[in-house]
Amino acid sequence: MSVAGGRLLSEADLKKRLPEVSLTRLYDDLGVGAPLGSAVQQLILDAESEVIGAAAKQYPAQVSSTIIPTTAHPLLRKFALDMAQGLAYQRFPEVFRRDGEALLDSTRKQLDRLSQNHLVLEGAVPVAGNVGGEIGNNDPNAQSEPLEPTFLSGWGNF
Repeated sequence: MSVAGGRLLSEADLKKRLPEVSLTRLYDDLGVGAPLGSAVQQLILDAESEVIGAAAKQYPAQVSSTIIPTTAHPLLRKFALDMAQGLAYQRFPEVFRRDGEALLDSTRKQLDRLSQNHLVLEGAVPVAGNVGGEIGNNDPNAQSEPLEPTFLSGWGNF
């Protein structure tokens, strides 16, 4: 099987998680005794797209278009491998008696945590969050303090 690597995973990474025999059982669509390269490449791209989509919200520099598998953050690579394995097991559940859905659910929960900045990529700097704002008087020449917070209709202070 000769499949080019993606942005987070390479063919070698995928073979470490899913050996050639497993890939053949799942992706030998033509019955030639080898996995269909385009199907395996699509598996890699599908897994990567879910991880990149989640990580790009908080870590755009970590998922830029210049990433290659050897420089990708290890946690992103792990998530991509988990997604690829879960997606592969879902393709033909009768071939493997493993639950790909449980792995996908677990990985997607972790990706949600990552996208909400509840899970941090060590050594990576997330996008600065919204820290709020001030209420001013809209006069650029005034040197007054910000106004007190009020309710929408102006009823009372809090």
